[in-house]
Amino acid sequence: MEDGVMTVRVNANFIQGKIDKATMKGEILKKAKGNEKKCNLGQMFGNEEFAALGPITWALMGVVILMIVLNYNISNIKPCDLKTALDSIHLEFTPHPCKYNAIKEMTPRIRWLAGFQLFWMFLNLFYVPYLFSLTEGRRTLWICVAVYYIFSGIFCYFFLDITGEIPTAKEAQTNVNYAKLQSAMVSELEKRYSSDNISSGDKYSQAWNNFFIQYDCCAVREVQGTTNDFDNTPWCTTNGSCHANTSHIPMTCCKDVTQDDYQNAPATCHASVNPGTYRQSCMSRMRELSVVNVRESDVNSLFQYGYTIAIYQIIELFWTMCLAVKLYRKFKKENEKKDKKKKEIIIQLTLNSEIFPECKMCY
Repeated sequence: MEDGVMTVRVNANFIQGKIDKATMKGEILKKAKGNEKKCNLGQMFGNEEFAALGPITWALMGVVILMIVLNYNISNIKPCDLKTALDSIHLEFTPHPCKYNAIKEMTPRIRWLAGFQLFWMFLNLFYVPYLFSLTEGRRTLWICVAVYYIFSGIFCYFFLDITGEIPTAKEAQTNVNYAKLQSAMVSELEKRYSSDNISSGDKYSQAWNNFFIQYDCCAVREVQGTTNDFDNTPWCTTNGSCHANTSHIPMTCCKDVTQDDYQNAPATCHASVNPGTYRQSCMSRMRELSVVNVRESDVNSLFQYGYTIAIYQIIELFWTMCLAVKLYRKFKKENEKKDKKKKEIIIQLTLNSEIFPECKMCY
């Protein structure tokens, strides 16, 4: 009877030991799993770390938007008055007569770059913290940091590069070489002008005749008498009223005439070329036309916006590296705690197996 009672007690102790061990093991595994979740790098890193850059990023996004708007305005600005005048007579003059035109030609590149930069900042605010929250290992961490650095570094480089071109283009802007412009206009007139009839002349002659009326001028250089800039034009050397000696300057050169009544111009003007009856030289009018199409204040603002964004990128790269190092240290510390906990679990399981050797297979 006593042997039966002892057997029952031993079996009861054995079963209770198995239950306790199973419960202990479940709790240990649960704790280990909980610790593993706590070791998630993104949770340790925390959106709080990225939130420190949030206000700056929002402010810089505003700067990028201002840059895009300013860039759009510059790209759509009308040509300067001198450029418009030269275009009307189909004259291609180099260098470009409009001030800061080189900066205007840069606007498509700046607009695309600023657009991509705005998109990248949006990712930095919302997607990058989420991406870091998914990282669960040191290797993944450094891969994420490397990818982030590559893209941010590319944007930073291109912003510094294109912003550095702005002062260069600004300094390279020189005053219009009016002597060269005069020579180009005389050459174009002598080669193209063949009629003083607006309605029946070729497109180049029509352009010059309209040019004389619109800009209230005559010839290129000042008309001194019957010998003038028209002497070597086809209008005087090949055929036309000048070739027939009935006119020495076009009727469109006479004062107060319009496109509707220029044929009623007095002979004292186009035939006799009496002083005071014809318009001033076109070259003097060209000197009066504006060469400004982009304001200097806009150029300075574009430069300041560009460098502000580039400097922000540098600060952001430095900040991110500091956070990555901080994250790495946190991960290492948590990993050491986890290893220590595992060792404690192993020791505890070993001790329990020595107490209940019959249950060794349970572990």
